[in-house]
Amino acid sequence: MRIPNGRLIIEVGHGHYENASLYEILVPGEPSRATAKIGFCMFDTFPDPNGNIPTSYYGLGANPCEPSGSTAQMGISRGWGDYYPRSIANQWIVVTGLHAGAYTLRSTVNPGREFIEATYDDNVLEEQRVITGATAADVTAGVATNTSTPIQLSGTVESRDVQVVFQNGPTHNTIGPTLNFAVLGPPTNGQLGAMSPTGDTTAQLTYTPNPGFTGTDTLTYETTGKRGLTSNPATVTINVGAPPVNNGAPTVSGAAAVDETLNASPGAWIGDGELTFGYHWQRCDQAGTCADVPSSTGPAYLIESDDVGSTLRVLATASSLFGAAAAESATTAERRARLGRGAGGAD
Repeated sequence: MRIPNGRLIIEVGHGHYENASLYEILVPGEPSRATAKIGFCMFDTFPDPNGNIPTSYYGLGANPCEPSGSTAQMGISRGWGDYYPRSIANQWIVVTGLHAGAYTLRSTVNPGREFIEATYDDNVLEEQRVITGATAADVTAGVATNTSTPIQLSGTVESRDVQVVFQNGPTHNTIGPTLNFAVLGPPTNGQLGAMSPTGDTTAQLTYTPNPGFTGTDTLTYETTGKRGLTSNPATVTINVGAPPVNNGAPTVSGAAAVDETLNASPGAWIGDGELTFGYHWQRCDQAGTCADVPSSTGPAYLIESDDVGSTLRVLATASSLFGAAAAESATTAERRARLGRGAGGAD
């Protein structure tokens, strides 16, 4: 084999071959994160102490893949290997800025195919690894103009049962799920109340838009777990607009008689954003006291025998991102004295 110029280098006091292997974390939608270490010994110094084939990293004196091990072992020849202490420079992949969660760790031997092999089909190994830490969720909220509104924040503690070893720092074993929340960038067009926890991984703060403001405002926040690992910033998008206001009462059409169908119209409304409507029919007695009719939540209502002797009305509720409001129709008694029993029946 011809060795390209510059491939033989001196690291930690002895010869290494550059570009012998490549270790990287695959990041969806982004370039992979690769280790800076690209040089490896081209000889094995000892047989495996247990007579095993060193097919993967493992901590000496620890279970495989546990970060508590101070030294990893891998080899070139079957049954042989070499020590790679954690303290050697560049024996890691920088994960700063990556969201906590599961990733694919890929190891590629002879990535440039500078060594001639019978087959290159078995040169890549991929395994799942978890980057432990905290996350913070993006939030979208609707707030009515000139109104203080609580906004719910949330996050997660990823893989809190996975042991974490900081470089030249403490070791953290299993931890609790509690998160601390902190605002990074305050809103431009509103004021915030104090942050208050509502659970282990949730919190709440109150947003009040500046007088007369409508439109979109934003703020950013982060979470920090018990290990001191901080999430990437999350964005809260706040849409501020006018809530629904009734500008014309709902109406009811149709014959007020048993087995006839009444139909509701929501009436006229003003307000920002898209409006959706809900309905609930109500039965009223002779004293004018009204109560909801069970399971009558559509725009149409089929009159039943239980309605005889009562009047009916509909309660229409308009909802948008900025709130909800309700308005009631006139009762059927204002259109007809009492409910009859169908065509030809007595009033």
